This record gives sequence, structure tokens and C-alpha cells, in this order.
Amino acid sequence: MADNDWPLTLEALEAAGFEVKVTGDVHYIPKVADAAKDPLDNAFTWLWGTGEANGPSDLSITVNNTLDFQKTAGEFKDVSNTYNQKTIWISGGLKTYFGGNPYGLTETPGNFPYSETTNGNKLTLTVKEGATFLAKLFGSRNDLGGYDQTSDSGATANNNKVTVQMEDGSKLYAKLIFGGRSSQLDGVSGDNGVVHAGFETNGNVVNIVRFISDGADKDAGEVVNPDSFGIVITKGIFGAEGYEANNNKVTLENTVVVAGMDGARKLGLVGGRGLYYYRMNYDYGASKYKEVVNGATGYVSNSGETVLYYPQEEGGDPKKVSAIANNNIVSIKNSYIGYHLAPDENDWSSWYNESAQDQDVGFSIYGAWSTGVAMNNIVAAEDSIINGNVIGGLEFQDQMKITGGQPRDLHSNLVSLKDTTLASGSSIYGTATATTKPDENDKDNRYNRIDEREIYAVNRRRGIAYIAGEVAADSAYVRYISFGQYLDTSRLDNKESYEVFKDYYPQAQSSTREQVVLNREDPLEKATVHLNGSESGSIHVGQQVAGSYLINRNGYHSSLAATDKKNQDQTATKGQHNFWVGAYANLSDSVNGDGTSFDTKVKLFSDEGNVNHGYASGELSLLTHDDGMWYDHTSREQDSSLGAENSNHRPALMHQFRYHYQGLVLYLGVNDGESGEPVVRISFDEIANFRTEQKQNTNAFGNTFIGIIKDGTVYQKDSRVGGDQTVDASLMTFDVPGFEINQGGDHVADATYAFYKYMHFDGHDGEFEDENAAGEKISVSGKVSDPGEEAGVGIKYWLKSVNILPGKLLVLNGKLENSELYVEDFQSGDTSKPKQELFTLSAELTGAGGVAIAKDSTVIIGSPNTIYNIDTEKTDTKPKVPGDGKALYEVVYKTPQPNSYTGATIVSEGAMLVLGIDGALGKNDTKYTSQLHIGSPEAGTKPANVYLQGHVQTVGASRL
Repeated sequence: MADNDWPLTLEALEAAGFEVKVTGDVHYIPKVADAAKDPLDNAFTWLWGTGEANGPSDLSITVNNTLDFQKTAGEFKDVSNTYNQKTIWISGGLKTYFGGNPYGLTETPGNFPYSETTNGNKLTLTVKEGATFLAKLFGSRNDLGGYDQTSDSGATANNNKVTVQMEDGSKLYAKLIFGGRSSQLDGVSGDNGVVHAGFETNGNVVNIVRFISDGADKDAGEVVNPDSFGIVITKGIFGAEGYEANNNKVTLENTVVVAGMDGARKLGLVGGRGLYYYRMNYDYGASKYKEVVNGATGYVSNSGETVLYYPQEEGGDPKKVSAIANNNIVSIKNSYIGYHLAPDENDWSSWYNESAQDQDVGFSIYGAWSTGVAMNNIVAAEDSIINGNVIGGLEFQDQMKITGGQPRDLHSNLVSLKDTTLASGSSIYGTATATTKPDENDKDNRYNRIDEREIYAVNRRRGIAYIAGEVAADSAYVRYISFGQYLDTSRLDNKESYEVFKDYYPQAQSSTREQVVLNREDPLEKATVHLNGSESGSIHVGQQVAGSYLINRNGYHSSLAATDKKNQDQTATKGQHNFWVGAYANLSDSVNGDGTSFDTKVKLFSDEGNVNHGYASGELSLLTHDDGMWYDHTSREQDSSLGAENSNHRPALMHQFRYHYQGLVLYLGVNDGESGEPVVRISFDEIANFRTEQKQNTNAFGNTFIGIIKDGTVYQKDSRVGGDQTVDASLMTFDVPGFEINQGGDHVADATYAFYKYMHFDGHDGEFEDENAAGEKISVSGKVSDPGEEAGVGIKYWLKSVNILPGKLLVLNGKLENSELYVEDFQSGDTSKPKQELFTLSAELTGAGGVAIAKDSTVIIGSPNTIYNIDTEKTDTKPKVPGDGKALYEVVYKTPQPNSYTGATIVSEGAMLVLGIDGALGKNDTKYTSQLHIGSPEAGTKPANVYLQGHVQTVGASRL
């Protein structure tokens, strides 16, 4: 069919390859005359459904082949506001007034057979293999705007559904896709041009899937030929848009989405968009809140409770909101969003060329976007590539910019990513806000509108992220982050109203709950998968890089300065510092106790650029697992090249763990350092100052809390005033019981691991360059890694105690003759740790089982120099003797606690057992080893040895 042979009847349209099925009736209005065109979109061709018995419609359309009559000069042009445009507007349900003004209407006029309802309609579009189609899609659209200004009544578009099925090699040019859109009185100005509450667009769904007839699947991460996938080229996908856009959902599965305009990087895919024609409660001249909302006096939550989103001034009225977008979901699986399609493959590519970079054609994703409030929204992605920012929710809270110097107190939203890569230039935002300005065409406040083109994200570390498997992004701007868990996209239901904030998260001005059992009946918890077994992505003690981890391409920096010059506000957070408040890791029960290596050197990436989950020489010996409890209080000479924190070694445990720790680290976040910049630049002092100023203080001294999730329980430790001075391990660490030590496939012991309560940052005490709020270059002190070197962040942990099971032997693999012992260097120039600590078991031994020292190895049992042996009552953390490198502090130790296991102790052929403390093999009336068996009775075997080192030891019997 030629360019100008437009089908004027539905029969002609179907003859061209456009197949229609409907429950009820379908209406086709081709080339609507100018006098009767769509008053909102200037559309000229409409097709919609009407249901049976005044009910909703179920409209199904199949495009069997390319519709050539939609082409202009051989291409599918995106043409607007002209009679010659070739787009077909399709809606499951429609209420409007072609040729007239629908804004004052409560009922549709009789000149067209509009739908009886714009609630509950369905639209299914299938684009067959090799076909191309140009359309704008709605589950339902309701333009009627008649209302009583004293009530909340208004036109609605609720519970509609759009399904798009793409076959291989097909293309859909979609101007926009909406699950539902309610009236926004787009063209009304003056007194009626303000926001009106009550126009609902709730419960709508958009599904875009690649139709797979043979059941085979393809990996979106391996897309090289667009013909192998159906391609959706679009300017935007919205679950819903309206004043109230709650509980909507957009699902993309096995889908490739290409940006149809450059603005898609700012706003591409949105679960629910709380928007009322861009109007906002804002006084442009005074730069402050201005009441312009008709209707609701507050938002009524799902529980029926009226929620006021702003502090109510004493004696004042509650403030209303510009729009609402809560409990929306975006679900993405095995998809490529923001795919860089070559210009000759994309008829909508006039805004980019062959030299365009991936980030130039990005497509950002939002759980929700609102000029008012957005809370409890979710973006969940699995096995996908996303070329664009991923934002749980963005809310303006009726402010175009920060007012009164106090940042907006943002609500919680959630991003869950599993084995997903965000392309270069793209970041994770749990919750974001933005700055903007009034529309240039609205200076007289006729509409009270903001300018969509002038919206710039603000770097606020708010909201929540879940990380499972390998996830890569430029940055993760969140407040709380959990590793080793994700939201199962198949379990997410937009009919549920999820609460994404967990009551165990550390909060300002409140105590942190130290041990919390997860609520299995919580709807969000039911949708959450915890990787706590042996599955891919599971996290185990003994790993170097955790099974679930984040690659932060921009590094781990506390500065909130903008990094995206095009899409972020360049001044709002300049000079401010913050980082994650809480980081959580889901740990597996299982511990591999067969390791023999003492090479604890950290090498995060292989020469091929892959992360190293294990250590270079293989599985580590259990004797290295407890090195983190070793304590060094040796004073150091002041190094003028470093900051004041390192001028002398204070005994405080926070200082010890921050600057002198040499135990194992389980890395949750890594970076290869190839940018040449320091990977880690964290100013604890600046973070603490920011949190205090912004009333977010958690008494954590600028640190990030660490929490462990295991067996359905969350473990963590509260902060307290003065915690930066204490030497009390019970205040700075926490224990997690119930780990299973397995040797030779046998469960031989249960273990308790201990964890430092704050996050580990690689690097040393130093200074780095920053800018203050005025844009002046300044020097900031903190933790900084060496330029160009790999580095990361993680968890400091150690084996605290082992309970050996009855009838079992715990084999301790010690130092072999001439084996290399590596002392990890977490602080530049610090290699003072005695190497014998590497093959010392400092962890407490209990239980009815026994211990075996492995053949030809040397093992020391017991160490006096641990954080648990500090006498907290007698140790004064104030300096005693000033002076160059002398003992500035006096640390007093207690007598070490003896072990209490009662099984046999076997020193194998050629092995040596060294006692490090009195009672290393047990010491009291009944709690000691039942037998000390030294060597082998076989002729010709190497002798075994026990070296007491002057320590006292009781044994039940000895066998030599």
C-alpha cells in the first residue's frame, strides 16, 4: 500500500495486515478532520474499544506485517501537530471530546461512541516477526475534567492493562505507552489552572514482552543483532500518569527498548507518574510553597490514616501536595534498556549520529516520579543491561529547589538489581529529588508549571538498594544497601502496598535494633530472595570478593558533588559529604574448613579483569580466619605526610579497626582503579558534620553501619556517644552464631564469627581535593586509597569461637616448612603484624570433639594479644606520656580465657603444636583435652612435637 493510501475503514485497515479482536465493540476514526481532532495530543487517527453491557473492553490487535501507509518518504516519521502524521492512537478505553473541550464535562458527548468506562480495560498488541508499526498506546485515557471543586471527585483511569508482545525482528515505534492516564485539565488556565486532587490513575499495568513461540530464550546481555529481538523504540513508557498514580506496574521481559528522543535519559520508563500538567504548589517569585490545590486536605493512606507530608505549623493547616505516586513497581528481566541502535536501523535517530556514545541514547527508569510525593516505589531488575539511571522514586515535594537551606526529607523507595549492569554514565538512586525552574511560557503563573526540560537530579544518598550477583554502576546513591538479596520479579504484585523501609535500619536520633527476626509475613519479605545457601551469588566467609557485589565505577566517595554535568544539579550539594548509613550482607551457613593457604594478600581483580572471589593460592586455612581479633597498640612516630588521625596510635578500637586492622575483609564493593583516580575518598568528619547539620545524626562518627542477615535474623550493633574512644569489644563488635565448618564433606563443628560494626574502607589516612559550596578548591582529610590502585569497601570479620561436635576432629592446617606467609597491608607502610599470628588459632575452642594438627604443619593455639583480652576497666584511653614515638598510651591486658574442648588432641606426623596461652588445650577441673596424642606409631615416620613455651597445660592422658 502506498504512502498516501490511508485505510478509511476498519475493514481496509484489517486488509492491510491489521487484525482486530474485541470483547464488545471497536471504533476506528481515521484521519479525524481538524475541527474534530483530539484536543490534547492533536491526534488524527484513533482506535478504541467499548465493552459489553456498559463494562470494560478487551481489545486485541495483531500487526501481521509492516503497514507501509504509515511511512513518510519511506520512513516511520515521528510527526506531530499535522494532518499528515501517520501514528495510530489506540486505547482500550477512551473518554474525551473530539473537536471540543472535555475539561468541564462529567459525561462524554454523543457525537462519538466513547467507552462506558475507563476502568478495567485491556489492550493487547502483538507485532509479528519482521513487522513494523507506529502507534501511541493507552490502557485507558480519560480527559473529562468536570468536577466539584470542594470534593475529590474527578475522572479516573484505574486498573487498566496494556500488553505488548514483540516477535523476533519486529519493531514498534511507540510515541508513548500508558497503562492509564486521567484528566489533567491540560489547557485550563487562571483560577482553574491549579492542581485538583482526586484524578486517579491507580492499579494500571503495562507488560512488554518478547513473544517466544518455541520456548527458547535469548540473553539480552548478548544483543548484537537487533533482528534477533523485537525492538521497542519509544519516547516513554508510563504505568500511569495523573494526580494520584498509585499501585501501577510496568513489566519488561526479554525486551529491547531504544530511546526515541534525547529526553528519555532524563525520563524514560516510569511505574507511576504523579503529575498534573507539570503544575506545582510553588510561588515562583518567593521561592517557597504556595497552596494551589483544590480538593484533598491530605493524602489518605491505604490504612485509612490521613498522612501529612509536611510538618504542620502550630495552629496552621496541613499542607496539600502537588501530586502523589506511591507503591508503584517496575519489573525488568533479561532485557536491554537504552540499547544503542545504529541510526540506519532507527527512523527516529535524527537527534544522534554514528559517533554517539551509549550514554547519549540512554533511557532512565523510575519506580515513580512526582511533583509532590513518591514513596514505597520499587524498581526490580534481573539479568539485564540498562543504559540509564535507575531510580526507585523521584519526588519534588512541591519544591523547585532547596528552600530555607534545609534539604527535602525524602521518603523511602527501593531499587533491587540482580546480575544487572548499568552502562557508563548511569547510577543507582534509591530515592532522588531534583531542582527545576518555572516554564518560560508560564511567567504569569497562569498554569503554575515547571519546565520539564530543566529538571536536574540532586545527589542525595537516600532510599534503599538490594544487590545480588554482579551489579555494576557509576555510583549507588542510597542510604541503605543490602547484598545477597533481591526481589523476585515474578512475586511482585502491584495490588500489594509494600513498605520498603525496614524497622532495623539505623535511624537518626533513635537506637539501632541489634537483633531482629525477619517478618516472614511481611509482603515485601515474601517477595525477597535471600541468597544464603550455595547458589550463585551467595556470600560466604572466606571469600575475598563476596558472591554478590557492586562495581562502583566512580569509586567510593563521600562527596555529593555532581558527576553528571548534563543531568545533575551542579551546585545543590557541592561541598557536602555523605555515604551509606547501613550496609547489610546475607551470609551462608557453610564454611569451608579444608583450606591450607596463608596467602591473604588482597588482589580484587584477575589479570583478565574479572573479580577474584577467592584468594590467589586457594582456600585459606581456618587459622587466618581469626586474625581480625589480633590487637596492636604499639605507638607510632608522627608522619607529617599523613593526617592527624595517624600521628599516634590511639588504643581506641575504632582507630584500631579504621587504620591498623590486618584481618580478613569480605569485599562488597570493588573498583579496579583503572581511571587513575583514588577509588576511596571518604571524609568521616565531613560526613558526621553533614548528618548533624541535616538532623540525620546516628552517632556513628561518619561511619557506615554493618549488618549481617543469616537464618532469618538481622545482627548489628548500636552506636553511642563516646564510641570513638572505647576499647570495649562488646561495644564495637557483634557476634553471629550458627556457622557450619565442613571438612572433607563432613560437618565437624559449629562456629561463631564476629564482625566490626562499621564498614571497612581501603586506603590510609590522608587528604584529597574537594570544592566547598562556593566552588573554591579545598583539602579534605579522611580515608583515601592510592591513585590508580584497585580498592574497595567491605566487612571486617573474624572467627571468634568453634564448638567441635561430639565424635568429630577439627583439623587445623598450619604453616608448612618454607611456606610463604603474607601480612596484608591495609595501612600504607604498616607491616608490623607478627607473622606467627597468621598460623595462630586465637578463636576459642569448645565442645566434646577433638583437634588434629595437620601433617608437617605448625600451629599455635591461643593468643594473648586480642581485642577480647583488653582490661577495659584498667585501660585509660587518655595519653600518659607525650613524646616522639614513645608509649603515649598504656593498655592493660587480662589473663586470656582458656579453651574448654574435651576431645583428643592429635599432633600428626611431622607436625608441631605450640601453646600460646595457659590452658590452650583446656584448663579447669573437667574442661580439658582428654588425650594428647603426639606423633605416629609407624616406623620411619617423622617425629611430632609439642612446644609449651612455658605455659601451663592440663591433659587427661598423653600418648607419645
